Amino acid sequence: MNEENKNRLSSIFTKLKAQQTQRDIESENLKQQRDIFSENFKSLCQNLIEPKMLEFKEVLNSNEYGCFVNYCEPNSSGKGIETEPRIKLEISKNKNRAFYASDKLPHIMFIGDTGKEKVTLHENTMFPNSGGHAGMKNISYEIDGLTSDIIEKEITDSIENILGNKY
Repeated sequence: MNEENKNRLSSIFTKLKAQQTQRDIESENLKQQRDIFSENFKSLCQNLIEPKMLEFKEVLNSNEYGCFVNYCEPNSSGKGIETEPRIKLEISKNKNRAFYASDKLPHIMFIGDTGKEKVTLHENTMFPNSGGHAGMKNISYEIDGLTSDIIEKEITDSIENILGNKY
């Protein structure tokens, strides 16, 4: 191979390595940013959302409704399927009733959307074998923008929607 072609190929490979290094740096920065957001969301859940959900659990239990609060860490299966960190308040018609598999009972869920760096909400008003709706609420919050009052209002609104869905 002549020297000119060797130099051209060397230049190509040097550029490709530099591009790959830049992509690796950007990917690591994004991962660190998402990890920081996930930790901030976890802290928000521990300090504000979960205590507020536990208050509602007491009220629901005293009115003969079952309730379960569950926090899930972010998860990556290694197959391209990732789940965001989230905390969910599930409601059962009977406080002594066993809980079904995930998403089978009505709930309000706060989700830490690491891509948007926002907290989104999911609401499901359907008890097993009944109608209702399930889907993302049309609102999202910055972590710093979620106050105890906002969390309480969102949970109250969802419980009203769930219990207002006559079963």
